[in-house]
Amino acid sequence: MLTRKEMCQIYLIKAQQKFGKSMSELDIYYAGPEVGIALSYLGLIQDHTSIEYIKSAPCTLYKHTNGKELSYLEFLSLLPETTTNNTVTASEVKKPSQAQDSLTEEQIKEFLGDRKYYRICDAIENFQKEDLVAVAQLLKLRFDEFQSPAT
Repeated sequence: MLTRKEMCQIYLIKAQQKFGKSMSELDIYYAGPEVGIALSYLGLIQDHTSIEYIKSAPCTLYKHTNGKELSYLEFLSLLPETTTNNTVTASEVKKPSQAQDSLTEEQIKEFLGDRKYYRICDAIENFQKEDLVAVAQLLKLRFDEFQSPAT
């Protein structure tokens, strides 16, 4: 199951795809209540006026035909704060066995941390296949330079 933090990141990624830019505190006024809630939950909003705006904005996620509503905040409160099943510990990621040639995307995300991982994803989002091949070759060259002892 997704955690609250992961759901907030999904809200922000969807908004970023929709508006073509990273979401910030100023974007809460047009991007939707879920963006404001996500930014607030992740601690990216400091302005009290913005926080008050988020609290007062309608934020219905789903409305049933009987009139009952589910808000974004209620939905987030249903999600767990952390995941306990199938998680990868930092020690497993930082010390992969020599026989293991590649890491899973989740292990890479755990190793880099959310901020670096999403920044890299943003950077390569619009690359073509040929671009990614060139970037992979560049990274391999840099890695080989890093691995070779200084002479």
